[in-house]
Amino acid sequence: MKNKNKIDKNIHQFVWIFIGFLIILSIVVFVILYSGTHKKNIIINSPVSKTALNEKSLPQKNNDTIPQTTTQNQTSISIILNAAAQDTIGGALIIRAQLVGLTGGSCDIGLIKGTNVLNFTSPIQWEGSFYSCSQDIPYSSLENGTWALTLKATQDNFSKTVYKEILIK
Repeated sequence: MKNKNKIDKNIHQFVWIFIGFLIILSIVVFVILYSGTHKKNIIINSPVSKTALNEKSLPQKNNDTIPQTTTQNQTSISIILNAAAQDTIGGALIIRAQLVGLTGGSCDIGLIKGTNVLNFTSPIQWEGSFYSCSQDIPYSSLENGTWALTLKATQDNFSKTVYKEILIK
């Protein structure tokens, strides 16, 4: 009888250890999956040459950005796309980009949906602690659906381009 109680106790301990292991494994899997899908800022930091970048290569899927780089006469330029969405359904499209490596120039903003192509230019401005460019695009200029956004920041012969798909409602 003592052996049976000891075996039952060992099985009971094994079951509790196994359950604890499953709980810990579930938490780890959840954290890994959750942390990879909720990004607020898009940060691109890669060398860019004085050579013009190809603006026609848009992402094939819903990628936040696809950096284009070459290796001649490199400088480091980063674009942090802080906002590229509507605040409310039926509201203006708000675009805000923080720039590193540029101190002037302009941002060319392109939006493409099917045969609709919209282009805007915004100056690169000093915001007190960083350089940025911004654009508010009225809802009346857009139609509902997915648009491909291209933001190209340029100063002299240096430039950097980022891409993002945007859903307009």
